[in-house]
Amino acid sequence: MAVPEHIRKVPRPRNTVVIDSGSNGAKRYAVHSRRASICKPGCNPRPVNGPVIGHIIDGKFVPRQSAASLAEDGPDYLSYGAAALLHDELRGLDDELFKVYDVKDACMILALALLRIEHKGIKISRCRQHYEKSFISVFYPGLPLSENTISKFLNLLGQDAGKMNAFITARLAAVCRDHHIIIDGTLKQNTSIVNDLSAFSRKARVKGCKEISVLYAYDLEAQEPLCAQVYPGNMIDARAYSSFVSENKIERGVLITDKGFPPKAIEGLLRKHEGLHFLTPLKRSDKKIAENAMLDFEDCLRGIDKRIRCKKVKMGNGRFLYSFRDSWKAQAEDNSFMDRQRRSDSYDKKNYDEHCGSYGTIVFESDLDMTCAEVYACYEQRWQLEMFFDVYKNSLDFGVTRVQSDYSVRGSEFVDLIASILTSRIVKRMSISGPPTFVKLQVR
Repeated sequence: MAVPEHIRKVPRPRNTVVIDSGSNGAKRYAVHSRRASICKPGCNPRPVNGPVIGHIIDGKFVPRQSAASLAEDGPDYLSYGAAALLHDELRGLDDELFKVYDVKDACMILALALLRIEHKGIKISRCRQHYEKSFISVFYPGLPLSENTISKFLNLLGQDAGKMNAFITARLAAVCRDHHIIIDGTLKQNTSIVNDLSAFSRKARVKGCKEISVLYAYDLEAQEPLCAQVYPGNMIDARAYSSFVSENKIERGVLITDKGFPPKAIEGLLRKHEGLHFLTPLKRSDKKIAENAMLDFEDCLRGIDKRIRCKKVKMGNGRFLYSFRDSWKAQAEDNSFMDRQRRSDSYDKKNYDEHCGSYGTIVFESDLDMTCAEVYACYEQRWQLEMFFDVYKNSLDFGVTRVQSDYSVRGSEFVDLIASILTSRIVKRMSISGPPTFVKLQVR
């Protein structure tokens, strides 16, 4: 295509030629250097064009800049602080994954976990954007984090239960012998219509949505989760706990469960594993409390900054009951009742007389022979797990699943487990009060 005369007349370096590329962009008229000439007998010399050295743009010659392409090597600055802190807290967690997963897959798991911690409630479609502007892309470079790639990866991750179990088995085997493993669970919203895990739980009447159940094993002394597993939202606690202990081969620890959990549901597991025990709070209406006069307190706890009365009773079946009354909590419950009565039209004396004696109390059943101080210390330490679930749902925004299929849910929960471990380590590191003092349980 012929180059217009007004373009050819624009001043430019000597020994150059203007060539029309035929495009409609700013670089249509490219200026090439003359590299050499070919001379053949009987023919006129034929010039050979060299590389592009510039362009004719807006009536003037603009030299080509060799390093003018934008961000050829990525951004000049990246978000560093949070990613560096999280990476520093791995403390061998990456090595645990490398022993089970391919290096690229392990890096994908770690990168997704770090992104979920850095950006609360991050959507899969936003992962690549945040990855590219974070130092996570330096720690784990070249990862394909498009929405489709992540979705496929989580699905495949959830399909490979064997590798997940190998990772969990290794973590449980590394737990110190004198550490206590506490097992508890939480419900997560999951309204998917394409997986078998989403179901109405016992709390559906209040929440009004389908959920899944996630059980966690938590190392009380290390203050971090060990493993996790997903169950349908409508599975009762007894079945879920029994399945969790069996499938994860948890052979020791103290199962501190919610109120109303029937210990008989795991009697087979308790007989099979001598190192496995339970500590279950009873409902205040439980008959065993009245039958053993557990609210007729005989002693108090010493050496703590609380006013706690206590009592211990050994039952005929060999198990033990431990009861406690917190004076401050008793007064708070009494005040709460009075506040409700003041807002009502009449005073409910019958209700008060029936329940006032149980204000501020909690009663435990266990197969362990302990002192009341040991039981209460274990109960108080359990709040670490409650705080963990609070961080899990609120700070990390893991209270809602953001994937659909069964396999994707399981794969996503495994990434959440890695993120939860790292978050627990950060919380422990940032605690200004230092690690808590633990009371070792002595089984008699």
